Amino acid sequence: MYEVQVIQNTSLSNKVKLFLDESNFYILKQQKYMNEEENLNSFAGFNDLQMIYYFVHQKKDIKKVRTDETKREYLRELLQFVTTLHKNSNILKIEEDALAIKFLQKRHIEAYQEFIATASLGRDKKPYKVTTLARKTVILKAFFKFIYSVGYTKENLCDGLLSSNVHRDDLPNRDMTYMEVQKILEFYKDAPIQYGLIILLATTGIRIRELTDAKFKDLTYENGEYWLKVKGKRNKEREVYIFPYVFDAIINYRKRRQLPIELNPLDDSPLFTSFNNKKFGPSYLSKYLTKVLSRTGFDFLYLNGRNGIITPHFLRHFYAIYSAEQGADVFRIQQSLGHESIKTTMLYLDKQAKRKHNVALTWRNKNSF
Repeated sequence: MYEVQVIQNTSLSNKVKLFLDESNFYILKQQKYMNEEENLNSFAGFNDLQMIYYFVHQKKDIKKVRTDETKREYLRELLQFVTTLHKNSNILKIEEDALAIKFLQKRHIEAYQEFIATASLGRDKKPYKVTTLARKTVILKAFFKFIYSVGYTKENLCDGLLSSNVHRDDLPNRDMTYMEVQKILEFYKDAPIQYGLIILLATTGIRIRELTDAKFKDLTYENGEYWLKVKGKRNKEREVYIFPYVFDAIINYRKRRQLPIELNPLDDSPLFTSFNNKKFGPSYLSKYLTKVLSRTGFDFLYLNGRNGIITPHFLRHFYAIYSAEQGADVFRIQQSLGHESIKTTMLYLDKQAKRKHNVALTWRNKNSF
């Protein structure tokens, strides 16, 4: 089951889809129990791909289960790691009989990190960004820690991983101003589909996945106010405020899609649907909205290193920045965005905070030279 030779010529997306299927987890679990009954190592006879499969689908806590999105991210990175090892074994100086993860040494991991940091493997055939390298390192470290702890590897490969810390200067500039968002909304004011999606993201700061997972029954009207319940990371629920004009935009969207518009606590349909009235996939909607936002052609698309591209995540940053400009404190913004750590919120507000506290502003009441 899950032999390297069988899937090495399969596309990454198809590999991930194959490994997301949990139906074989019971088989591996039974093999693990049989090994333990025979006083063997729990994972004796397992191969690298089976270890990846087991690692991703195992329950680390009786109450906590990895979401499909988290599993998909882990699988994508770990399967890509295996593929890179096999395709570049000569560059990485990995002998044929040492190609399996269980036989890797720290020097191989160091060579791998040096390779992916400089090779043209990223978007537009450019090297990976620091943030991407950091994400890969975190996932590899968790996997290496697991396979060493269960005795699958004799060497702790974590020792070969260089840290890949993300500093503020490494982060791409995703800040947007009120005027920029206003121009985009004005551009799409007569397009209820695009306008509805953009204005909801801009005025709530919700993530794309939170939008695609939202259902019509999650939209409620209480005490003269509209609220939308969303599920964030780790399935944590929170409510976001819906302005009356945003509610109108939602209704206009649903009218265009010929969907029910009367609030109904039993309506389990998606809040927004695709052209064939199906639930949006987060990846598809993100790519679609990136095209929608970028094709407006405004000059500001090419300022501050944007290269003509604006993604939906820019609207989340806008929500944080504009809220701060209106006087909201960082703790309220953190709560509204659903950030687990206030440090993440502070990264969103870094530029705004530096300008707000710039010492030159103390001169404002002085006469000019």
